[in-house]
Amino acid sequence: KCRSFKSRLIFGMGISVFLVLGVLITYTSISLRSVLIEDCKKQAMSTAKEFAGRVELKLEEALIAGRTVAQAFSGIKDEDTPLDIGRDPANEILKNVLKENQSFLGIFTVWEPDAFDQMDAAYAGLEGHDETGRYISYWVRNRNNEIVMEPNVKYDEEGIGDYYLVPK
Repeated sequence: KCRSFKSRLIFGMGISVFLVLGVLITYTSISLRSVLIEDCKKQAMSTAKEFAGRVELKLEEALIAGRTVAQAFSGIKDEDTPLDIGRDPANEILKNVLKENQSFLGIFTVWEPDAFDQMDAAYAGLEGHDETGRYISYWVRNRNNEIVMEPNVKYDEEGIGDYYLVPK
């Protein structure tokens, strides 16, 4: 009987120790999992904010360049101090902005009929113009990273041309 009592006592204590260890391990695992998930969320948020900041800087850089070109070109129509600039110098300005900003894919301008220099008829169908002759230059980097001029297309079609139609 002594042996049986000792065996039962040892067995009971073993089961108790096993259960306590099981509960402790389970609790620790659940707590650790929660902490790790929180840490991962914080790390993901930090990384997302860092990349968002980088993207914001690139977009801001493009917006500043676009605003600067728009402000410079608005001088062409300024009644107080009109700039007398032709299409070739204006194209050189656009080309140079693209050349100096390696992260830009393209830069463009679209003017209403005869609004730039009243010479649309003379430019109809020429390089960088469509059949209307409007000043609609689009400077873009091609697949070889060369800067080339093309006319803007579909700027007057709803949907695809909203970049022009909506502000207009």
